Amino acid sequence: MRGSMFIFCFAIFALETLGDLWMPYKFAACLFGADEEEPQSAAAAAADLLAKEAKADAAALATQLQALLQYLRHKHAYCFWCGARYDSLEQLQETCPGSDEQDH
Repeated sequence: MRGSMFIFCFAIFALETLGDLWMPYKFAACLFGADEEEPQSAAAAAADLLAKEAKADAAALATQLQALLQYLRHKHAYCFWCGARYDSLEQLQETCPGSDEQDH
């Protein structure tokens, strides 16, 4: 029974126009017997998930950037925000206003 329902839903899905942005949601609604309100809530849930992933990616990138900047400061006596390489770590600490963008 499940296989014939899948074929029926796929046939309905194939008949939809290509300009309809909700086709995947209509297909899922047909396949799983969802009502018309669920596609909107599914779209909202998908948007929330993408927003959370984007925030997590941004946080991970910020952490990687901070680690890279600290590496440059301590290993090469280079300040990205000053755009200068110093002769020593002591000179960097004396001359550079700080390790953050706000300090510059």
